[in-house]
Formats: sequence, C-alpha cells, structure tokens
Amino acid sequence: MARVPQRAPEVLSFWRAIEALGPPRLPERGAEEHVLDLGPDDVAPWDDADQPSGHFVVYGGLFSSARLEQHLADVFGPDLSYRDVAPSGDTALFAFTLDSSGRLVPGSAALSACAWAVGRTEAPGPNKPNWLDGLESDEQGFALVLDRLASGEAPGQVAGGPAVEAARTFARSQSLVGELQVRALHRFADNLADALGVAGSLRPSGVRVLRHDRPATRGRAPLNSPATPDLRLVARALRSDDIGSALADYLTDSHQIDTGRRVDVRDAASQLLTAVEPKQLSAGRWPSDAGAPLLFGQQLAASQIRRELHRSGGLFTLHAPPDTGRAAVLREVIADVVVERARHLAALSSPEDAFTEIAGRVDLGDGTTTVRKVRPVLAGSEIVLAVSDDAPTQHLTVTADHVLVAELHDTTDFVTRLWVGESSAPDWASAVAGFTSAAYEVTRLTEQRQTVAEAVANLARYRVELDEATREVAEADHECAELDKVTGQQAGPLAQAEARCGELDEQSRVHARRRPLLRGRQQWEQRAGQLDQELTAATEVRDALRRKAERHQARLGHARGERDECESDRVAAEQRLERAGLLIEEAHDAWPGVVPSDLDMTGGEQLCTPWADPEYTAARERLTAEALRLHEAFALNAASRLRANLTVAAHVIEHGLQVAPDVLLAAWQSLFLVVPAVSTTLAAMPALFDGLEREALGWLFVDSAGELTPQQVVGGLWRSRRAVLVGDPRQDEPAPALPGKTVDVLRRCYRVSEQWTARGLSAQRVADRTSRFGTLLTGSDTELWVGTPLRVRHRVEEPLVDLGNRIAYGGDLLVPDVVRLPELACASRWIDVSATESRGNWVPAEGEALDALLRELIEEHKVPAGDIAVTGLFAQVTDGARPIVRQWLGDGSPADGPVDVLVLVLGGDPNSFGGRVWAATTPNPLAVATARATRRLYVIGNWDNWHELPHFAVLADVLDRESPDSLSRR
Repeated sequence: MARVPQRAPEVLSFWRAIEALGPPRLPERGAEEHVLDLGPDDVAPWDDADQPSGHFVVYGGLFSSARLEQHLADVFGPDLSYRDVAPSGDTALFAFTLDSSGRLVPGSAALSACAWAVGRTEAPGPNKPNWLDGLESDEQGFALVLDRLASGEAPGQVAGGPAVEAARTFARSQSLVGELQVRALHRFADNLADALGVAGSLRPSGVRVLRHDRPATRGRAPLNSPATPDLRLVARALRSDDIGSALADYLTDSHQIDTGRRVDVRDAASQLLTAVEPKQLSAGRWPSDAGAPLLFGQQLAASQIRRELHRSGGLFTLHAPPDTGRAAVLREVIADVVVERARHLAALSSPEDAFTEIAGRVDLGDGTTTVRKVRPVLAGSEIVLAVSDDAPTQHLTVTADHVLVAELHDTTDFVTRLWVGESSAPDWASAVAGFTSAAYEVTRLTEQRQTVAEAVANLARYRVELDEATREVAEADHECAELDKVTGQQAGPLAQAEARCGELDEQSRVHARRRPLLRGRQQWEQRAGQLDQELTAATEVRDALRRKAERHQARLGHARGERDECESDRVAAEQRLERAGLLIEEAHDAWPGVVPSDLDMTGGEQLCTPWADPEYTAARERLTAEALRLHEAFALNAASRLRANLTVAAHVIEHGLQVAPDVLLAAWQSLFLVVPAVSTTLAAMPALFDGLEREALGWLFVDSAGELTPQQVVGGLWRSRRAVLVGDPRQDEPAPALPGKTVDVLRRCYRVSEQWTARGLSAQRVADRTSRFGTLLTGSDTELWVGTPLRVRHRVEEPLVDLGNRIAYGGDLLVPDVVRLPELACASRWIDVSATESRGNWVPAEGEALDALLRELIEEHKVPAGDIAVTGLFAQVTDGARPIVRQWLGDGSPADGPVDVLVLVLGGDPNSFGGRVWAATTPNPLAVATARATRRLYVIGNWDNWHELPHFAVLADVLDRESPDSLSRR
C-alpha cells in the first residue's frame, strides 16, 4: 500500500459534493421514441397487454436544470461567467426499474442525491460543518424500503430521514393496493418533494418512463452520478490507508510533487536514446500492426510505460493530440502484457497448474460450481480500456482474428460471445515449444541490435573521449617540446663546465710534472693548491649541472612515456569511435530508417521508427502470435477448471451474481486469461467491478481523459495497479458540472486548495502533474506540463500543423509526416464578413457566406460533400448553420473526426464581448474547432472583431483574408 496524501480525504469529500449537486440529465421526450411523460390519469405502459417483454425505468418528480441552477445561484451567489447556452434538461427526485409486468425490480430504487443536497442547502445550510452528512444512509434506507416492496415484504421500520419515511408511506400504500398506478407515482413524487424540502425551490412534478425492450439488468436506475459509489468506497478505504500507488500519485498536492525529476522530451537526447533501446522494447508486437511500426514518440511512450509501471505500478500519462496514433501505443503495451504472461504460462508443468486452492463454491441454481484461485504469477495482467461515452473502443482499438476485446458496456452481447471451452484443444507441448523458440529468436535479435544501440548511446562519449585524448597528446607534445628546449639550454653550460674541468685537470697534471726540487717550491705549491681549489670548484659546478641534466632527462623521459600513453589512449579512442561508427553505419545500411542516432531534437527524429526493421518486427510479431496461441492452448487444455471460473464470471457480468471477494477476484482473473483486454465506459465501471478491491486490476487505460472531470477516474485508479491516462488537455476540456461560484463555495467548505478548481481541470491535467517524462506547453494563458507527448500528426497538410502548434502547443510540438496527398485546388483562407446584425451569436450574413463557400467547394472545385464539415464555436451558430449544411452536405455530414475540408463559422454577437472573451481566454475552443481539418481550413467571421484576440491572431497571421464578394465572383 502507498501512503494517503495530505488533504486527500477533503478532496474526495469536495468531489462527492460536486457529484451530488450535478446530476446526469434524464432522457428527453422526443429524443427517443421509448420515452414517455405520463400524467396522473394516463394508463401505465406496463398495463398494456400487448407490451413486449422488457423493462421500464421510472423517473418521478422531474425538475429542470435551469431551476436547479437558479437555486444554486440564490444560495451560493450568481455565476457571472459566460455560458454559450442556457442550462437545459431535466432530472428527478427518484427512479426505479419495473419489469414488463410492472413489478419493482429489487436493487433498482434510487433517491436523487441532488434533491437531497438541495434540501440540505436550506437546513442546516452549507455554512454548517458536515452539512452533507447523512446522504448515504438516507439513500440506503430509501432503497431498502422499496426493495421490501419489490419482495412483497411489509415496509417496516428503517432508519433514515424524511425521504425514507416518504418511501415507507408509498410502499405501505402499494402493498395494500398491489397494482402500481401512475397516479400513485405522482403522489409519491409530491410527498417526497415535501419531505426533502424542495417543493418550493425545485418545483418538481411529473413522471417520465423510459421503455427498454431487453430484460432488466442489475443495479440502481441511472439517476445519480455513476462516480458517487466509487467516491464513497475510496473515501472509506482512505480512512484505513487502503490506497495504491496510482491513486496516491493522482491525489498528491502539486506542491508535494518533485518537479526536479522531470525530463523534457524536447531537450534530453541521450536519455531518449536510452529509453528506446532494444532491451527497453516489448518483446512482442501486435500482429495486426504489420507495415505500421511505431514512430519515435510512440515507441518512447510504450517503452516508458513498460519501464515505469511494469514492476512497481503507478500512474503514467500520454499526451495524444488528434491523429497522432495513440492506439498504436496501446497495442504495443497489450502485446507486452500478453507475452510476459505467456512466459509464466510456459513455465507451468501443466495448464491446470494455473489454478491453486479452492476460492469458494457458488450455487448457480442448476448445481454448485467450484471456483479455484488463479496462481499469483498469472495475475496482474488484467487490462481495462475505459472511456467516457458509449463507444469504448472508438480510439483505443485492438483487433486480431483470434483475439477478443470484450466490450463490457453491453454485457448481454458479451456473454453470448464468451468462450467456455467447446473447441478441441491444441497440443500444449507444441504450443510451449513454439513460444519458447520464438522467444529465443527475439532475444537473439534483441541482443544483436542492443550492441548497435549501445554504440549509438556511447557515440557521443567516444567523441568526447577522442577529443580529450587528442588534447592530452597535444599537451604532452607541448610539454616534451618545452623539456627538449630546456635540454638544449642546459647543454651549453654543462659543456663549458666539462671543458673547464678538463682544462684545470690538464693544468694540474702539467703543473705536477714541473714540480721543482728546491728553488721555487713554495711558489709551486701555492699554484698547485690554487689549481686544486679551482678544479674542485669546477667539478662541483660540473657535477651540479650533470645532476640537473640527469633529473631533466628523467623528467623528459617520463613526459615522453606519458605522451606515448596519451597517444595510445588516443588511438584506442579513435578505434572505439571508428568501430562504433562502422557498426552504426553498417546498421544504417542493413536497417535503414530504424536506427536512432544523433538526435537533434528539432523534430525530424520523430519520423524514425526505432529498431523496426523487417526481420526484428517479424520475429516480435511471431512471438506475440505464439503467445496468443499458447493462451489458447492453455485455455482449452485447462477447460475442466477454467470453465467453472468463467461460468461464474458470466453470471456476475450478466445477472449481477453476488459472490465472495475471493471468488469474484478469481472469476475476473480467469476471464482476463482468455481475453487480453475488456473495454467499458467509466459510468459502467463502478457497477461492473463492484466488489473488487484495491489494485485488483492490473492495467487501466483511460481514453480522452482531458474531457473527464478529476473525480470520474478515482474508482478505476483505486482498483488498478497501473494506470495510463491518454488525452490532450489543449483539445479536450470537461464540461462544468456546476456553476463556478457554487464550486468555489464548496471548495472553501471543504478547505480544499484552489489547484483543484482551476478552469478546465481534468483527469488528464491532474495526472499530468506527476509525469516524469513530458514537455512544457507554453501559451498566452498559462504554462502546462503534459505527459509524454506523441508529436507526429498524420495525414495533415501544412499550414494546418503549424496552425495547431501555434494555437495550442506553444509553437513547435507537432511534426507533420511525409505522406503525399492528392492535389486539392481550393486554398485555405479567412472570409471576412463585416455585419452588425445578429440573432444572438448567429450572424445571418455569415450564413450567406457559408452558402456561397459550400457552393464553390462542391460545384467548382468538385470537393465531395462527405469530405467537408462545418463547425462553430457557439451552439447558436451550429443551430443557425444547420439548414445550410443540410442543403449542401446532406444528413451525412461528419459530426466529428478528421475531414479534408473544415469550415469554421465564428459568429459572435457584434454588440457583446462576452462570447468572444470566452472563446479566446484559453486555446481549447479554437483548438478543438480547428483540429479536425487535415487539408484545408476556411474561417468565416468578422476579421475586425476577432483577429487581435489571443489564439485567433494566429488564424489571421496564417490565412489570407478575402471579402465575401470574392466567393460570388468565382
């Protein structure tokens, strides 16, 4: 377990309050044909004899979002920030599910947390400590009373407040009447409104029914925030220090994060080269990616995920602007997980050894099933892909002919496809042998390429060493030359001293031969003594000069020896550099375009595909295929034990079967042994994985995390040992659940730092703070540290890549790829419409220009209608442009995703600055609006009103400006 960060409990309480006061919207009447609003005297649809089998979700006591926001403004103060559209939609006081016969489905009743909290704003009031305490007990009591009604029991006494009493009154009346009537639902809504104290503030009324053709599934009716159950669960866990490293990192205050360890990927060449070495790559590679190797940034991200999370777990963020290939990174990680688990499978004596002791026995109605625990070494590889909407794999797609990514947002469909061991089992020994052989080959090729990678990594050091050795040789040569010079200077005095000594010695010998016998002896002796003294003195001078010369010669010899050693070192350094260079050159020749070296960090290196030569790629793909084959052989050969676990897993998913924690964990782990990953929505996760404990899941990938509120991912992070959040905070931004003034008051109530209420704060931005590898995005609004970025934008022409860089990413993040696209005659431009009349943010004159532009594009330039999309910054612009768009583009105009030609209609009330200020305050609105354009961008709007605003000035600088009259002349 990790340590609970300071203030984390207060942050969770703050988030719970936001979720309580910001409920999801109900399905609208007219939006779906199965939505009915029922008056008190209407006949209940479940009373229809011709009603097909299915179920009904009943919502009672409807109140509008506008009424809720007005009440919040009355209590917390008005929110003066600009809103593009007024709040719309309804929510309700209560909800529950009825089966096709109108009987209450147990466990489905839900009390509105929003209505309950609104009542508490009146009494005791938000200024009182713990003013939202008691919600959970009232919700549980409310559900318990109605569950007793569903089971036919008397309501009895249940602890709780007035809402529980209102539910008991309703349940008592229905237990007497029996058949559920619409009028009773209206009466219940009225009584509940009075009990909660919201009849005057919210004015709830009415009953809405959503009819489904399928049988009812488990769980409460969708009324409250799906994040609330997990927020409560995690809040309780934090009180026991029951928290994993991923969530602990996520909840850490900004001032406690060590920013000194950050590595900017745009300024760290040596570290990046090391990060993408072959030994850092996954041994496997997803087979469906043939011909599409990972680019440098993608490989860096995949390798860093492996390095940072594989062993210790934790949190990782991936900054993925549009069209930069986020799915490729995910597939690499999944391949790694599959291969690593296959290594453990291959080490088993037999497939059935994957299971150990009995976890429990489960009664499934037609007999008792024994569930066995999964061997711990095989656990921790579970992968969940989660997104915010109902299309879980729209970005994070993993496909292979023989591998299933289970989409658990549709549990019925999943269970019907779940394998339960009916196929004939392949030979286990041959599957192990095939995997082992493939693994050996990948290891061999990895070591071969690692030698080159180490040469690349050492190249700069070798150059420095050669330069240093060359410098040392030059210094040694200089020293030797200086010593030689001194030797020459010493030679003259020494020769003179030697000559003087010789002269005096000869004089002494001659003088000695002339020694007189008697006369002049005294003079002779005096001269002899004088000569002896002179010779002694000369000898001393000569000997001193000799010693000095000898010492100098020794020093010179030593210097020459050191010079020889320096030369030897220089030659060795030169040879090392030459060998490394030759090895790298040979690698470049053998594997062109895949050997990363000499990164200049200007962006060009991003187009390199590190170590993705055909031989190595094929070997890694074969290893993954063999790993999948080994999983298949395991599943079919271990069917006698695996089948029981999977059967329980199917009942948990499909029918909401309640089992013991050990049984539940074993069932889920068994499911992940036969499917590499499952995908679901964040809204479905709390119910789907209910009962799993801290870090029960191995991996959580959250897509589009920039559009998620921070609290939406808390439960998933708590249940996961490793988490990767993918998104782009410059493109995505969560919709505010509550007015800013209300959020600010709640923040102060819970004594939470302002860092948790920053504008545009998302799950991605919270997680990005903790990312070690990343980069700093600069802009006119603020500096923003983002996690490891993907930098190559595919299939997008200039100047659109430059435009996106300057608007959202500080000028130089994205790099265009080199794919050549067919010619497109029409050029991007800004059509300047100067108009003073508008209907709110919709300017009719801009609509006329739009009409003329679409005619030009389609009729004159022959651009297919399906390659064109029209977008706007404001909802009123979208509504105003809709008839024109439908006329030229039809109903098939793409609502999202990349398009060749994008038309941005600016709009904006000419007499009001609010909308323009909102659009220009952060890069997000303009970045989102323009990101879809891949080849041409047209802007229609008043140049004078927009061209000097932050971010929009980039448009004015990049696009040529034209008059609408130019359209009519074309």
